[in-house]
Amino acid sequence: MTYEYNPNDSAHEIPNPYNIENTFLLLSAIVLFSGACWVLYVARSHFAAQNDRAAIAATILALVLFGVALNFIVRAFSHMRFFFGRNFPRVWLTNCYRLQ
Repeated sequence: MTYEYNPNDSAHEIPNPYNIENTFLLLSAIVLFSGACWVLYVARSHFAAQNDRAAIAATILALVLFGVALNFIVRAFSHMRFFFGRNFPRVWLTNCYRLQ
């Protein structure tokens, strides 16, 4: 049994299965990032009012929100390799073929 592989043939190309997930992950990251900025603003007002416990709690919450937003961004961009498809990026292909 033989298999003919043609990289220029589009029969084996599939659309990105993570398109909707990436959209929602990036939108969620934007909302979380803006929420973290708002919580830091609230923490600043608590620090100014000498309410240290609330300010520290708000700062910790803001850091957690920033971390979750960063996690969502990294997860969405790790799925971007499906956008490139076969034969892309061409620089990597030329380097791979030179090594063989």
